Amino acid sequence: MIYTKDDIAFIGPLITPSNVIKYYRMGAFPWQSDPFPIWWSPRERFVLKPDNIYINRTLRKFLKKSDCFKIKYDTAFSSVINMCKNTRDDTWITEEFITTYTKLNKMGYAHSVEVYYNNKLVGGLYGISLGKIFFGESMFHTMENTSKLAFVNLALNLKRLGFILIDCQVYTDTFKSFGAFFISRSEFEKIILINNEFETIKGRWAPPLFQDSICLL
Repeated sequence: MIYTKDDIAFIGPLITPSNVIKYYRMGAFPWQSDPFPIWWSPRERFVLKPDNIYINRTLRKFLKKSDCFKIKYDTAFSSVINMCKNTRDDTWITEEFITTYTKLNKMGYAHSVEVYYNNKLVGGLYGISLGKIFFGESMFHTMENTSKLAFVNLALNLKRLGFILIDCQVYTDTFKSFGAFFISRSEFEKIILINNEFETIKGRWAPPLFQDSICLL
């Protein structure tokens, strides 16, 4: 999907922890632009319901044989966000982004899911949690399927905890394969208003609340 001016919510507010929380609660997310940040609220939002995540046969086979991997939460946030930046040819993840989202991690709003192989970080993702919605930001992998492994583990944990939505922001084939779909901006804003009434699970995500076991299928 190509964004146009009709998908812009705000131009100019700095990407600070307080602004991220404020504007996420209004349905907007930031991408760094020159000279000012742009906060987007797409006419069509790509989302996934944790209750309805679909895992195809090929990935399911991989997950069942993935006991050589270790999944952790919130133990290497800085490494994950930097890997998301460094493994992409084009990225909106500037140093300002990294500073802000690292602060949000310390505040208990931003979270990372990490996948390790032989104690080496090989995949993961990060995003913001507010109420019962997880707002995905970016993911990476240096070994095949490891970002998908992180996403499936996260989605199944969110399902167990009663989360209502994962905001994928924009279309990707990977998210489509998991069952993500488009909803209108107005529908997304209605869900946001409902979600703002829910309490946010702040602090480090760790067992037993978030199960780091791969055997969730």
